[in-house]
Amino acid sequence: VAAACGLSVGSIYVHFKSKDEILHAAIRRSNQRMESGEFFRQFGDPGDFLKMMERLLRYFDQMGDDPVHSADLEIMLLARHDATLRKEIEINQKARFDFIRECASLIPGAKRLDKATLDAFAATVVALMTDADQRALAGIDVQRALKMTAIRNLMKALLSGI
Repeated sequence: VAAACGLSVGSIYVHFKSKDEILHAAIRRSNQRMESGEFFRQFGDPGDFLKMMERLLRYFDQMGDDPVHSADLEIMLLARHDATLRKEIEINQKARFDFIRECASLIPGAKRLDKATLDAFAATVVALMTDADQRALAGIDVQRALKMTAIRNLMKALLSGI
């Protein structure tokens, strides 16, 4: 971390008391990007749900080889024993759900759906994205085409009930 910031190890500890504090600060920054929507804006117009999901899945495909992204799995394991870290991961997961739900609410016809139905749809899409993320972390195929087919079929089923 120090080398990436262009600092000495000692300089890092002027700002942070421990490695845990550095980790928590990095996750808080990530959460701020998620909650503000900054992270998701890179995937395009939220009004084009399918295109956004395709781009997000493509992102997971590419992240499988990124060493920073692979640290996510280790962070998840650390969270089992760190209540603060667990809370920060919960914030991150909520931001992911809120974003997907917001995009889903922009699907033509979605305004006529009740909250529970839209929430269930968003939760299902989040589960597909989480699976893609975990697959990327493990270095295995994200199954982008299969997930997009599932999302399209979910949308058809959702909208046919209107």
